[in-house]
Amino acid sequence: MTSRPNRDHLTPEQLRALAAQLMQRVETLDHQVDTLGKTVETLGKTVETMGKKINGNQTVIEKLTHEIAQLKRLKFAKRSGQVKSISCYRIGGSQFNHARRDARTHAV
Repeated sequence: MTSRPNRDHLTPEQLRALAAQLMQRVETLDHQVDTLGKTVETLGKTVETMGKKINGNQTVIEKLTHEIAQLKRLKFAKRSGQVKSISCYRIGGSQFNHARRDARTHAV
């Protein structure tokens, strides 16, 4: 089918052979269209599935990001609390030492 014969000069037998070739070509193309249609349908389902997975993963990422932020706040609050308790301990400790010294000086 690379060259196009002049159909006016073809015999009835040659026309039948050409018609058979064309019918075979149409069947082949029809089969290819069906195959491509199924492939497109499969790819559409795959895209839909991947979209759902992406949405699920995005939800997990958002939850983890929120949890990390909470943990950071908790960690910072702990650090702040430790600093306060250490400074209170030091203040309390020095007050306690002053009170002990005062008690010793008054006792003498």
